Amino acid sequence: MPKHNLTLTNYMVTKCGYFILNARKNPKLFGDVAPTLLALLNWSTGKTLLETKVSENSESGLPTYLMDIVTNNNDYLICLWNESNSNDGDVLSVPLNDPVGTTNVTTTPLPQGNIAGYPTYFWFKPTTQEFFTVQFAGSLNGRLNLHYYLESFLAKFNPDHVVCDSNNSSDPEFNKSINGYRENLTSKVIDDKQIKTCFDSLLTRNQNVKSELNKIVKDIYGLVRKESITANPTLPNSLLGMLIRGIGINTVTSSTTSMEYRLKYEIKFKPSEEEFNQIIDNWSNNENNAWENIGFKVSGKSSPVWIDSTISRGKYDVDIIMRENSVDCLMLLKELQKIQF
Repeated sequence: MPKHNLTLTNYMVTKCGYFILNARKNPKLFGDVAPTLLALLNWSTGKTLLETKVSENSESGLPTYLMDIVTNNNDYLICLWNESNSNDGDVLSVPLNDPVGTTNVTTTPLPQGNIAGYPTYFWFKPTTQEFFTVQFAGSLNGRLNLHYYLESFLAKFNPDHVVCDSNNSSDPEFNKSINGYRENLTSKVIDDKQIKTCFDSLLTRNQNVKSELNKIVKDIYGLVRKESITANPTLPNSLLGMLIRGIGINTVTSSTTSMEYRLKYEIKFKPSEEEFNQIIDNWSNNENNAWENIGFKVSGKSSPVWIDSTISRGKYDVDIIMRENSVDCLMLLKELQKIQF
């Protein structure tokens, strides 16, 4: 079986459940990671991808769907399908009427009945209140869409806690009329206007590396930025167009149009301690693929100190079969569980 390299980034779950709105003390009422994932697994069984759309909210403004959820030895693996705009040409897509658990992903001009997008994977370890984003080469981690999805599921679809009158809607699964929430079947129903559902997480940091960097802030004299952009090189006012003119090409005759490009550039900059912390915090809160990074050029060091060394992230090889960026989730979960940290 072929080996595939992936990147795991660790997050701690800081909130998951139902909270009293605007409460200053003891706001949490009920809910936790393990029962939420079990409820999501049970709710999604027998559904199509289309039926798993819980909200229009996402980072891109396009819907997110539950492509698969599996469990093994108390861990869970979630695969979300993140809808994207369909451009001319070949795109990744999946049939919306396929069942949850499908791996029927194709790269072709968009077929009728398919939805363009890309998969993102998340390995949950509920016993330690943590999860890992699972990124293959060139893929995004999708954490913010995961937040949107789980919060919407908790708010409108969790059968363990949501009390609703679905008869008030022509679409009983998507536009539910929520009456309130309850801890269990015998509990008092609490008005939904008093409750806020929340799922949140915090990037786990390598504190030793972060402490060492804080000690050398005064020695930083430059920054190296690696980023990915989507641009059309034929447009003269685009960033990529200006960069190409800067190397002496006045008119781009290539047939290449809009696509992703990788950039790497350096600037001389000596950040203050406050600016240094802002750089780390802003980078940590953004969706970054495996290429994107920021390096600090430090006096006395021959190579930059890269910002991703401050977070709990590692690269690993797993034995899986991958087709069109799609994998068997149970196979992937079992391979992840073999990793020794």
